[in-house]
Amino acid sequence: MSKEPSPQALRYIKLINYRLNELSEEEIANKLGFDSPTELYRQVSQEGYPICPVCGTTDVPRSHCSPERGYKPQARRGRSKAEELPRAEAAAPLFHQALNKLGWEVVDLQNRHEYWHDGRFVAQEVYTGSVLRDGEWIDEATTNIPLGGKQHPTDPLTTLIAVYVLAGLPLKPLVEKLHRAPETVDLEYLEAQIAGKKTKTGHKPGLRSKAEHVARLVRGAPSRLKPGRDTGEHTGREQSAIWYMHDLEARGFSRPAIVQEMTKRGFSKEDIERFSNFKNLPPPRT
Repeated sequence: MSKEPSPQALRYIKLINYRLNELSEEEIANKLGFDSPTELYRQVSQEGYPICPVCGTTDVPRSHCSPERGYKPQARRGRSKAEELPRAEAAAPLFHQALNKLGWEVVDLQNRHEYWHDGRFVAQEVYTGSVLRDGEWIDEATTNIPLGGKQHPTDPLTTLIAVYVLAGLPLKPLVEKLHRAPETVDLEYLEAQIAGKKTKTGHKPGLRSKAEHVARLVRGAPSRLKPGRDTGEHTGREQSAIWYMHDLEARGFSRPAIVQEMTKRGFSKEDIERFSNFKNLPPPRT
């Protein structure tokens, strides 16, 4: 017998242990390399461990939340009343403050000198000008400010690179400007570090998904979700379709007529049934 548990067994053990330590389901999923709790539940269930792939309850048969048992994932049904969030515009001064700070830091890059040394990024800032030394002014003196050697570029460069990437700008020009040997860069691998990637054991979060997780918490999502409370998503096209269905209902269209109209627009019966559950989706503002 192996002395070490398999990666699959270790993942299940960590899941149970994290719950005992009262981590939220989203925190657990993130720690184990998944974008959402339901992705984690499905993976662990597929590996043969007693967990419900839908709600995440452990020590249950696989059919625990099956439709045959009458389970309906209420968190996805969209029937709860919508709560309007604070206007994003209210944070505009804070965003401007951040952008202004970054703007000044971009200017300061002209004084930076960096080196690759023994696996570290070593940096210093160099200033030339008049300085007062021992009571005397010295013209054209050079002052060196050490910034240390780190495993990543010293800020603000790491922050600036992340902001550039999250802004959705092309990666290749940035690599060509900053990398010490740009012709050696595996751009596909680099893109995967940004977007995340599917793996044999689930999904490895990238910079984008981690930023989305932080934004979700800042915007007001609960920091501790109960098992199974991944509420899914809908696209802008689907939201428009839901609005259109509500409009047809308000105009007195029958259910068969609505289904026929939505089918013409390329939506399946399963889509239409799902859209019907969004009774309280906020309408277009007038």
